[in-house]
Amino acid sequence: CPHGQWRTGAGAAVGGGGGLWGAKEMGMSRGRWEGAWSHGPLTAYMPEAIAFPRPKDHQGLYKVSVEQGDTFWGALGRSRLTWITPFHSVQDCDLHQGRVSWFLGGQLNVAVNCLDRHVHIAPDKVALIWEKDEPGEEVRVTYRSVLTSPCMDSPSMT
Repeated sequence: CPHGQWRTGAGAAVGGGGGLWGAKEMGMSRGRWEGAWSHGPLTAYMPEAIAFPRPKDHQGLYKVSVEQGDTFWGALGRSRLTWITPFHSVQDCDLHQGRVSWFLGGQLNVAVNCLDRHVHIAPDKVALIWEKDEPGEEVRVTYRSVLTSPCMDSPSMT
């Protein structure tokens, strides 16, 4: 399925090219990526990319994501999301007919993928930044705070 420019969030080791990259080859130290492939201000850490030829730049990574789309996006979907029911097909897209479907047959819980998985790893990391009406005023809310907030029990949050 053709798509726009691919970008990722923080953290892409891109590897492969006939062999697996280990922590040393990928520039990892103490679990942090220190030499990640980067395009602009964004960096992506993708250990699942070891199954693909090593792209030299953003265009190369984009090419892999398009030419080996089902394999590429399937690997990311399986490794980056927690599924209640695993998907059976990565995509069914026909832009000429206006049909775009991803991860067919899969069922997931958004709260688990957006909140629960992070609260166990880094409960005190900022999950939300609430910018108030007054310029310069903000409230930083941690994953732990979001999970334990009484507001999470409200019907609007379910």
